[in-house]
Amino acid sequence: GRRRRRYYRKTMRPSSAQLAALGLRDGRNTITFTVHSALQGTQLVSSTVWQFGRATRLVVSDVDGTITKSDVLGQLMPRVGLDWAHGGVTSLYSQITKQGYQMLYLTARGIGMATTTRDYLSSVQQGEHTLPIGPCLLSPSRLIESFTREVIRRKPEEFKIAALCDIRSLWPPTHNPFYAGFGNR
Repeated sequence: GRRRRRYYRKTMRPSSAQLAALGLRDGRNTITFTVHSALQGTQLVSSTVWQFGRATRLVVSDVDGTITKSDVLGQLMPRVGLDWAHGGVTSLYSQITKQGYQMLYLTARGIGMATTTRDYLSSVQQGEHTLPIGPCLLSPSRLIESFTREVIRRKPEEFKIAALCDIRSLWPPTHNPFYAGFGNR
């Protein structure tokens, strides 16, 4: 509805033909493209595009307060070198992926925190387990807007519901890709 469009209106949506031209394979794909800016000139930017089959079974995990021990401190403590992940989360999620499920991480953090968030997720190690790789969806909003929505207004679900509805719409009505979800609210 109206709320979902508000959070996604700033993003580009490639057509089916554009996606087909990328020659994506199932799973994780790295793409690189050129960005021109008057301030920084020409820059190469890399990104990850995930492609999943029709029978994919997704397990969704919130990041802050679910993988991390709290919403706000979960964003701050890892930056100062403190382990702020719930004990056993890497073992649980590793067992889930061994059963054939695909992890999908979801956070209301702003897109400006994409690198920091992905770096954090890939750095969480508990014993012999790390968090399984998977797409990480972040809010297309700016940092202050995202922070206000999640921490001050305490309404991160505004973005998360819209994002999950969009993900669901990528599959035919006969297949619900969501198997389970983990969150602290």
